[in-house]
Amino acid sequence: MMRLAQGDNINFGDDEDEDVKASQESLKRSFQNSISAAILVSLAHKRYERRRLAAMEIEKIVRSLVSQNDFERVRAIILLLSDDYVRSSNEDARKGGVVALAASAIGLKKGNEED
Repeated sequence: MMRLAQGDNINFGDDEDEDVKASQESLKRSFQNSISAAILVSLAHKRYERRRLAAMEIEKIVRSLVSQNDFERVRAIILLLSDDYVRSSNEDARKGGVVALAASAIGLKKGNEED
């Protein structure tokens, strides 16, 4: 009874969770390599105008990826924005992440309409 309470012999799918986290990390890294660091830094900038311009660049990237049917990289963009920016402790990074997610949604729609 004591062993069950401690969870020594029970496998709750931790290996699957680690695999999912590892694949998400590799997706985020592939996106970070494909976009300029200046855009990512500008997303967390204090001035709204810089965050907006960075989000517009991300919209263009998402639109081009959708037209190429590269949805894995679009997914990586959304994962990066939601994990690293929207959930950030920095207020400006959160604002930039939300604007960039909205721009990504616009890019998804416009990219889909072009096909």
